[in-house]
Amino acid sequence: MNFYTIFTTVVGILPSLVTAISTLETAFPQDDATAHKLETLKTIIQASHDAADKVTVPFEQLWTTLVPIISIVTALHQVVSSGSTKST
Repeated sequence: MNFYTIFTTVVGILPSLVTAISTLETAFPQDDATAHKLETLKTIIQASHDAADKVTVPFEQLWTTLVPIISIVTALHQVVSSGSTKST
């Protein structure tokens, strides 16, 4: 699988991924639910991938690529969320 295919796939789903992470973080803000939220997100992505008529990146390769991205987007969401609730 070439870089461009993986990159464009990830960039293409990034807005939806950010929305999904934000939704999970808002619905389940508990820090101790991190593993469950990651597993939920994996299930959502895998079910969508499996239901697709055409895929360009195998799921396991996509998931391996997405895990560090999910981690950084989740951390960014938590920083932004905690900053938006602080009064100045």
